Amino acid sequence: GGGGGGGGAPFTLAAPAAQFEAEWLGGDAAVPPPTLSFLARCQPKHSLHELRVATNRELASLPQHGSVRHLELDLACSGGSSGGATCAYATADDLAVCPDNGPALAAKLASRLGLAPAATFALRPRPSAAGGAAPPLPTPCSVEQALRYHADVRAPAPKGLLLMLADACSDGASSARLRHLASPAGKEEYAAHISRDGRGVAELLDDFPSCSPPWSSLLELCPKLTPRYYTISSSPASDPHRAHLTVKAITRDRTRSHEVTRDRTRSHEVTRDYTRSHEIARDLPRSHEITRGRTRSHEVTRDR
Repeated sequence: GGGGGGGGAPFTLAAPAAQFEAEWLGGDAAVPPPTLSFLARCQPKHSLHELRVATNRELASLPQHGSVRHLELDLACSGGSSGGATCAYATADDLAVCPDNGPALAAKLASRLGLAPAATFALRPRPSAAGGAAPPLPTPCSVEQALRYHADVRAPAPKGLLLMLADACSDGASSARLRHLASPAGKEEYAAHISRDGRGVAELLDDFPSCSPPWSSLLELCPKLTPRYYTISSSPASDPHRAHLTVKAITRDRTRSHEVTRDRTRSHEVTRDYTRSHEIARDLPRSHEITRGRTRSHEVTRDR
């Protein structure tokens, strides 16, 4: 904190120092890992399975006023991160779904950042990095994998990220605006414009076209996608080959006075077959990356 009559230097907001830098790979090293392998490295405490969405049915009579979906996941998994182990469940188990920002949004962001989605990179510690600092995601991987499965580009941007974006703006007014939102003086505006409205880096890059953030810093400071947990609504006694989920889709409407917010741990985070992460899965033939909750529902906090 500052203030007082000590005569010290005024307090200055600064973005966190970058700990890593990106090394772009070529040749054989430029081949990204399979998606399931990448997700398994991102979620080492879970056994991941790739499951098909066999049923996706609307339950609400007026879905325009609130969609509720019935999903059935085929447990005859095509592969897994635990050596092909069968995906089975017990009554009241939780299912964790790995969210996905989708190929369209990943391609749009990559283009905005001047990167090729298929480009492969590795994060290397900077000479100035603190000893033992853990990288924000496992690499090597592709730009698309990082933008689809790691970076939560719609989560409200934390203030450290705003300061980094401010430093990356060539336009002075844009830099000042982002810095103000991150400052104590901008606390109320931050709460309304960023937290309440759910503005993440994807939207901020649209709002501030002069911003060209470093790729590695963006990955370090952007919130991370985490598995979304749902209690299975079926019993293996009646359907041992499918796991049923009943989920509610929650949307956001900034034009309404009460602001329907994006709760990023609730049911709208079931992915729409690797598209926008706040929508419910529609594309039934495609597969999703699923991991079964390793504990019963009353123990799920310990599993996280």
